[in-house]
Order: sequence, then structure tokens, then C-alpha cells
Amino acid sequence: MIVNIDTYSDIAFDRTFLYQDSAYNAFDLTGDILRMHVRARAEDATVFISLSSDEGDASNITILNPANGVFRIVIPNSMLLRLPVGIYVHSLIRTDEFNSNIRQEIWRGTLTHYSGPTRWQNNQR
Repeated sequence: MIVNIDTYSDIAFDRTFLYQDSAYNAFDLTGDILRMHVRARAEDATVFISLSSDEGDASNITILNPANGVFRIVIPNSMLLRLPVGIYVHSLIRTDEFNSNIRQEIWRGTLTHYSGPTRWQNNQR
């Protein structure tokens, strides 16, 4: 599946997703870990954004309803402020909590990052 994402430097990315097949049957994510990396090119070593559901309170991917395939991805504004404007590639991979050798691609696509027009400074309200 291809999922293309647009982000902006002046606001966090925050979306909830439902992982289901073409017949609208939800995939069970119970016991799974979701990971997403954003790179300039797939073959590059540099990871600009790394998100995961297995980082406790610091997780940027939260599995909200595992049995029904519902999860949320948050890319905080602090990460997006550091990301240069441009087009990147990303993929979201599902692994088993107990067997990291079992991997399944949920999606891949592009992340296009734009400069946002609203900029906050500490002395402005």
C-alpha cells in the first residue's frame, strides 16, 4: 500500500489510522510493534525521523485498539522544525513483539515536508 504524507514546519502531524484489508476486515495488531523511518532516499544511512510504538511514554506511534487495527502516529512539531523542506521516503513496518524476525510492511510512500507560514517566537503571543 502507498501512503503519501504532507507535513508542515509550523504544526505537528497527528493522524489516526485503521489498518484493514480491501474487504474492510481489520488486522489484529495485538502484540505487534510498529516502526517508521523517514529518509531522503531508501538507500541512505541517515534517518531524519524515527518513530516506534515500543518506546513507552515517548512513543510517537500508539496502538489505540489492537484488536481492531487502530493506531495513531504523531510527529511532534519539534521534529518537523528540524526537518529540511523537501521530499522524503518512509515505510511503516509491523513486527511481532516476541519475534523481531517476523516483519510485514503496512505501507510505504513519500513524506513531503513544507515550510509553514506561522512561526512562533518566545516574545510573541
